[in-house]
Amino acid sequence: MVSEAEIIVERRRFRRRLLFWRVAAAVLLVAALLAFAGGLGGFADIAKQREHIARVKIDGLITGDQSTLDLLKEIADSKAAKGLIIRIDSPGGTTAGSEALYEAIGRAYDFSLAAADAPAEFDEIVADSGLTMQDRAPMTPVVKLVFGADYDKTRLTEYAAALTHAHRLQLPQGTLGEFLSEHDGGLKGVVKAERRLRREEAGKVVEPLDAPRHALAKKLRALPPQDLADIAIEGSEFALVLIRRTEDGDVVMLGEVPDDIALLERAARKIVG
Repeated sequence: MVSEAEIIVERRRFRRRLLFWRVAAAVLLVAALLAFAGGLGGFADIAKQREHIARVKIDGLITGDQSTLDLLKEIADSKAAKGLIIRIDSPGGTTAGSEALYEAIGRAYDFSLAAADAPAEFDEIVADSGLTMQDRAPMTPVVKLVFGADYDKTRLTEYAAALTHAHRLQLPQGTLGEFLSEHDGGLKGVVKAERRLRREEAGKVVEPLDAPRHALAKKLRALPPQDLADIAIEGSEFALVLIRRTEDGDVVMLGEVPDDIALLERAARKIVG
């Protein structure tokens, strides 16, 4: 016969599991929808519908249209939508689409924080989804649950690296999206930083951050110095030249950098502030 104490314990366990599933479902819905915000097929009076699995088809250019984002939030808040299937036919997106992607990765990070607080429940979700946990890549199941197991593997690896970096920095819940937007290089920059740290932790040689790569530096040192008079008078009003500070304390010019407006503007902004 089941004791009253066992009944109370089982009820508490059920409540914790129910809370986790609600949080997980909300996070996954918002993340997936924000990541692929675009031409969205109609949902009317979402909150008034019966319990259902939402089916969404997204066509055309992915953007961050505000009215669409408002609708996505309504879907995420709906108690009737118990799941989501997304079909995408899109050539890509705009910068606003990138911001939505960063927000989605941020939601995935929030989901991973919730999973850390309820590991048993998370293991059940992973198992039910046919995924496996790996000690060397603990964030991979999270991004697969959010973006889909069949999503581009290179992208999933990058998203997982971003989540790992956020855990390394112990970022608070709800902050990863903004962190990605403000980080130098965005998502690519964060992934690069995380991979560099992993190589250092593994005892591997990493290229210095404050100097060119060894092979390139070797080629630069082999270049003969030039005089300012060697630079052609004809050409653009503004141009870049490359110098080298030698071990003897001299400063020598290596040459003019060919026309590269983007590179010129980046250098100019560093000079003028």
